Amino acid sequence: MKKSKFAYTLILSLGFAIPALSGCSSSGGSGADIVLRMTNCEDYMNEGSEAESFTFSNGEEFDDVLDGFEQYYEELTGKSVSIVYDTYDTNETMYSGLQTGKTQYDLICASDYTIQKMMANSMLQPIKSPDEDYSESVPNYEEYCPEYLRDTLDGLEANVEGYSEPQRVGDYAVGYMWGTLGILYNPAKLSEECGVDYDEVISDMNSSWSVLWDSKYHGQMSIKDSMRDTYSVGMMKLYEDSFLNEGDPSAYLASSGYSEEQLSTIFNLCDEETTIQVQNALLELKDNVFGFEVDSGKDDIVKGMIGINLAWSGDAVYSISVAAEENDETLYYSVPESGGNIWFDAWCMPSSVTGDNRECALAFLDFLSDPTVAVANMNYIGYTSFIGGDDVHLTMLEWYDPRTYEMYQYDEENDDFVYDDEGNYVYIEGMEGSTYAAPGEDSGYSSWEEYNEGEELGWSTLDLSYMFSSSTSSEYIGELGYDPTSSFEGATSPDESPYIYYTYDPEGDDAATYNQFVTQYPDNSRIEQEGMGELCVMQDFGSNNRYVLTMWENVKSNSLPTWGIIFLCCLLGLLLAGTGVYLYKRHKTNVVKRERKNKAK
Repeated sequence: MKKSKFAYTLILSLGFAIPALSGCSSSGGSGADIVLRMTNCEDYMNEGSEAESFTFSNGEEFDDVLDGFEQYYEELTGKSVSIVYDTYDTNETMYSGLQTGKTQYDLICASDYTIQKMMANSMLQPIKSPDEDYSESVPNYEEYCPEYLRDTLDGLEANVEGYSEPQRVGDYAVGYMWGTLGILYNPAKLSEECGVDYDEVISDMNSSWSVLWDSKYHGQMSIKDSMRDTYSVGMMKLYEDSFLNEGDPSAYLASSGYSEEQLSTIFNLCDEETTIQVQNALLELKDNVFGFEVDSGKDDIVKGMIGINLAWSGDAVYSISVAAEENDETLYYSVPESGGNIWFDAWCMPSSVTGDNRECALAFLDFLSDPTVAVANMNYIGYTSFIGGDDVHLTMLEWYDPRTYEMYQYDEENDDFVYDDEGNYVYIEGMEGSTYAAPGEDSGYSSWEEYNEGEELGWSTLDLSYMFSSSTSSEYIGELGYDPTSSFEGATSPDESPYIYYTYDPEGDDAATYNQFVTQYPDNSRIEQEGMGELCVMQDFGSNNRYVLTMWENVKSNSLPTWGIIFLCCLLGLLLAGTGVYLYKRHKTNVVKRERKNKAK
C-alpha cells in the first residue's frame, strides 16, 4: 500500500498496561562526567540494535535517540554523559521496585495514574513551579506541545505532602505519548460469520460500547486482561446515557458524595457500590467474549482468530497496517460516540535528583521534545507523540494526505519520495507549482476540493488544529502555500487551513490508510466534544483500589466464558464416560479370562 509510510520496526502494548524491570541496557561507557539513569517501558523508544537513524534539527545524523543525546549534550555543554537505560513491563512492577529503594533513577516514564500515585507518596519533584511555564526548564516542550494535551495533564491532580492544595500532574510531568482505548474490528469477517450487514457492523461499533455485550457478536471478541482498561469499558456501559448527554448524572453524583457534575467524575467512580455494578456488567460481558488477552489481540485479529479486539490506538494502527499489507483486509478502529478512555504516558523526576543530574535530565526531556526526535520515536514504536511542530506536521502529510502523492513523484521500489539535488520534492508531470493550498495551474483545477470531486477520489477530511495550530512556524506554513499571517480561525477545508488534512475515502481502496490516520489522531470534533461522548482520563483509584481489585478477582476467578465452561464440562463428561466404558470392558475381559483359566484347570 503506497500511501502510508508509517514504519513499524517494533510495536508494544501499553497505555494502562505499561511497566517491572525486565531488561537493562547502557548506552555509554565508563568515566563519563554524568551518569543519567532512566527507566521506560519495553520497546518504547528508538534505541538499541534495531533503531533507525534520524536527522536531528541541527542537521546531525544520529544512530538512535540515546546515543544521539549523549553526543548532543557533550557538544552543548562540554560534559560527557553516559545513559543507563532500564526497561520494565508494567507500571505496577516498576512502582513496586521503586518502593523497595533498590532502584534509583533520574527520569521515569510512567502512565498518568502512576504519576499521580508517586506524587501522592512524595516520590517526585516538580519539573517546573506552578507559576511558570516550561520555557525555562524544557523549552521545546513549551513550544511544541499543544495546549489541549498540556491542559489535560494539568487537569489531573494529586495531594502532595507539604502542600495545602492538590498539585497538578502537569507541573511534575512532561508528556511523551498519548492515545485512546477503543474497538478494533474486522467488518468483513463479522458480516460473514455473524450474518450481520457490513454497514450495520460499522454502525454498531461506532455508536456504543454496549455492542460488546450484543449476543449477535458472541464469541468473536477478545478483551484486555487488564483491570483498569476493562473496568473503564464497564463504566462506559453502565453510564452510557450520561455519556451520550441523554441522562442526568447529578442524582447519582449527589447520592455518592460527589459534587462535580462532570462526565469525567462519573468515569472515575470507584466506590464499593459502583465496582459491584461494574463486576456484574463484566461477568455478563465475559459470557459473550472469546477470551482475555494481554498482548496477542493485535496479532490474533490479523490472523482471523477473532473479529473484535479491545485495543489501544497504537496497537490498532499496527494491526490495520499489517492486515492491509499482508492480507489485503481492512480493519477499523472506533471510540464509540458514547465516549471513551484517553491515556497519557509522561516523564517525571524523582525527588532525589539534584545538581548536574537534574540539569542533564531536563536537557534530555528537551531533546525528546524536539519534533525530529518525536518523529523518530513515533516511526519506531507506532504510538502518537505529545509533540507537534513542522516536522511532525509534514510527516503526517507524507504518511496520510493524498495531496502529497498527487503532487510529488514517489518511488515505490525505494519506498520514498523522489528528490532533486537540493533535496526538494520532484513534481509529477502536470502538477508543477502545486502546493497544499491549491493544485498548480497546469492541473486544470482551481482548488483541491474541485480536483477531488473532478477526479471522483472521495477524499475525506480530518481536522487536527488542536494538535498543530500553536506549534507550526509561519515560514513553514508559507512553504505549504498558505498565508503565514492568517490565524485560520473558522476554516472548514484543507484548502483554507494547513491544520485540516485531506485523507482517503473511508470506504475506498485506501480505507486502511484513512483508518490508521483517524486511529492515531482523533478528529477535532472528538476533542471539542461537539455533541459526542467525552474522552476521559482514568485516574488513580486511591484508597478505593481495594474495591476494584476485589471486583477484578471476582471477574477473573473463572476466566472462561459460560460457553467455554459448558464445552469443557461436556468434554470432561465424554472423557469420564469413555474411561468408564474402558474400565467396564477391561473388567469384563478379566472376568472372561479368569473363567477360561478355571475351566482349563
